[in-house]
Amino acid sequence: MVAALAFLLTGLQAPQTLELQPTDDIWVYPHASDPATDSFLRIFGSEGRSTAETPTEHPEFSYAYLKFDLSKLPKGAKITGATLQVTHIPNPSFTLDEAKRGRLEARPVSAEFSEKDWDYDKTMKIGPSPDPEDFYGSFIPQGTEDTKKDWPININLMTGKTKFGPAAELASETPTKSIAIALCSLISPQELGHMAVWKIYSKEGPEGKRPVLKLTFTTN
Repeated sequence: MVAALAFLLTGLQAPQTLELQPTDDIWVYPHASDPATDSFLRIFGSEGRSTAETPTEHPEFSYAYLKFDLSKLPKGAKITGATLQVTHIPNPSFTLDEAKRGRLEARPVSAEFSEKDWDYDKTMKIGPSPDPEDFYGSFIPQGTEDTKKDWPININLMTGKTKFGPAAELASETPTKSIAIALCSLISPQELGHMAVWKIYSKEGPEGKRPVLKLTFTTN
């Protein structure tokens, strides 16, 4: 009651929520399968880095690009919360201790791509930034997750150096009304000496386990 009264006095509406599934999602890797049919996205880094320092190094990394349509976000909306929820497959190829050192990052990336006509060479033009701090948020497991079954991963996109809220608000005003997120990771198969890959369900995966972008916002 008090919260509702406060919103009335300030002229603001109570917070609203919006859940979006990707319009496009792509496993970005030279030997990736068809993004229109692949049920999984796979992410790993190289030599202690989550992203390539130069375009020619991109093939050493595996990213996931997810694009979302923000047309349902009301004009002038102020985003107050944003979470990317994905689901990892059971029995990961890494231990939770390895995952703690190889966090999963959600980074900004250009939305100028399409799953329908994807070409890996586009990565040279729209790859994620090499800046180690240029991310919206990250996920580090607590170490108590039950990884013997599908396990949820929630990435708070409002906690990184790069702010998702203003980026999404700006993107919602563009002609395409789209924003994209690159999932990257510090986990490095080369350093660990075995295949260690974050493997999550794509939008082609089972219902209830597909990526979801959850937004909380207010309007004037």
